[in-house]
Amino acid sequence: MKKVGVYVFTHMVKKRETKKRETFFDGQNYIGLRYILSEIDTTRYEITYVSKANVNTVDYLLVCLISYYDVFNLLNELHGVKIKPKVIIGGAGCINVELFKDIADVAIIGRGENKIMHILDDDKRIDGLYYKDENYSLK
Repeated sequence: MKKVGVYVFTHMVKKRETKKRETFFDGQNYIGLRYILSEIDTTRYEITYVSKANVNTVDYLLVCLISYYDVFNLLNELHGVKIKPKVIIGGAGCINVELFKDIADVAIIGRGENKIMHILDDDKRIDGLYYKDENYSLK
């Protein structure tokens, strides 16, 4: 079974004060991410949470960018880091693909619903996806 890791920024791990909540992404801001995670076929993929410390323990890395701060944190934490998994970024903060060309293998521009299984299955016939190996912007 392949592993899909949802990236948790280091500052989110450090400020976490309670374990009562189920996930790091239970706020209203992350409703889109939670929906996308619900689309993943859990009979074929295991979903886990990763940070910079264990980023290379998964096969796919999902990064949700909902604000400028997430973009800043992503570039701050992962730029120049050797990352083994296929990196998939998306969210409202994913507006300039050029910023992520050294990190992202796939960038989702626009709505991400109904796309995650196509990406995991390497089906490249979906609009709104930029693949590093096929698009000039990500090379």
